[in-house]
Amino acid sequence: LSIVIHVFTVVGCGLLIHLSLTTPDWYPFVVLAITGVGFGGMLVINLTAIISSVPREEQALATSASFVFRSAGSTLGVTFASVVFQNVLKQQLWNRLGDLPNAVSIIAGIRGSFQDLANVDPSIKQDVLNSYMTALIAVFGATFGMSSLAAIASLFMKENKLHTTMSRS
Repeated sequence: LSIVIHVFTVVGCGLLIHLSLTTPDWYPFVVLAITGVGFGGMLVINLTAIISSVPREEQALATSASFVFRSAGSTLGVTFASVVFQNVLKQQLWNRLGDLPNAVSIIAGIRGSFQDLANVDPSIKQDVLNSYMTALIAVFGATFGMSSLAAIASLFMKENKLHTTMSRS
């Protein structure tokens, strides 16, 4: 079950890489549903594996530790994704708009607020949108890599017997 669930996550993350400015509106919803099934299933499977691998007296501690690491991992993951996004966006904007006379203020405004996207000069709007899309694809690529590593790591999880009573019989 762990392998099947990780396949959902990896496939979903892989499909996100194919988003573009011309992607149909329904596509992200389908892909995020696939990814969500994988991610949600992975959380339950990993928690079940942790609980089944420790003595009953240590299950509360193991569950708490699982949630601590899940929270820390989520925070680090969001931070990593933000770093990738901002660095790629900055590089792409400079590559596309760096020759403009007021490039510093334009790029700072674009990176500083999504609200400024509505006010972008139409002559550079496509370059700005392409820069954002390239940055998003970079984040999705990093997510695909991390989900692939998680899937590989899950291959080494030991399967434990799930007991039906508190006495573990």
